[in-house]
Amino acid sequence: MRYRMPYGDDAERQALLQANSELFLTGEENLLEGNFLVFDDVNPVEPQSEYRKLPMGSLDPAGVDAYIDANVTDLASAKAVLKLYGKAIAWLAKKVNFV
Repeated sequence: MRYRMPYGDDAERQALLQANSELFLTGEENLLEGNFLVFDDVNPVEPQSEYRKLPMGSLDPAGVDAYIDANVTDLASAKAVLKLYGKAIAWLAKKVNFV
């Protein structure tokens, strides 16, 4: 079940986080009508994405070269590899707050 709880200041926010530590924090909304923490009692699971198919270390230049050498045989496979790496780079940028 999803719970959306309002808070006014940082102390209230911290109190909500502590009081609901058994729930999973799934979002925070800072809107004109107020600030809200969004909790769920079910652990949100990230869907399996294509970027997870990339081998470990494959985002370093040597890994990219090796993956391309092994998987690009024509224009269609080149497009697929570029799409896959684009998704991986976009995901990584979001995880480290570059976007």
